[in-house]
Amino acid sequence: LLLTKAPGTFLVRFCNTASLIGFYVLSVVTLNGNNGQVVAHVRIRHKVGEPFTLEKIQGPSFPTLEALIEGCAQKLNLRKACPGRK
Repeated sequence: LLLTKAPGTFLVRFCNTASLIGFYVLSVVTLNGNNGQVVAHVRIRHKVGEPFTLEKIQGPSFPTLEALIEGCAQKLNLRKACPGRK
């Protein structure tokens, strides 16, 4: 789905790992060293009543998922949400 999109196209989905209930995964199209495109995946840590944070990436916490996307857009090169997704 994402590999046919431009670099910077992203989507957020629920994490499908049973032990990580409430977590999300941010997937974004990036360029590799050979001028090819790859999809990178970053987990978003979240539990009810707690802020949203990126797993394994230093940075601040955010009160909402939308705020995290806006706050990390430049750092992660998030340019455009994948069309047809909410």
